[in-house]
Amino acid sequence: MADKSVKTTLWDNVRALMLAHWNGENINRLAREAKLGPATVQRIKEAKTSVGVDVLEKIAKVFGLEPWQLIAPGMSDEKFLDILRVWQETDGRGR
Repeated sequence: MADKSVKTTLWDNVRALMLAHWNGENINRLAREAKLGPATVQRIKEAKTSVGVDVLEKIAKVFGLEPWQLIAPGMSDEKFLDILRVWQETDGRGR
């Protein structure tokens, strides 16, 4: 199996977060809460744009995460989402 691109991993992770937090994929809500244009979010979904750190920070903030967590492979796995829930309940350093 070929490794997924970072762009694909990013969207898989963002989609998993939307499903976990909002019970569905909602591009308009993500755009509004991250203060991004809906077209930008659509391009991220379609892996048609490069994403800078500033955009990663905005999306991560919506879900109470660090930007690096959005591009970590495997976030869409339920076990990883459980780990993130624990992370969010701590001070952000696992304490």
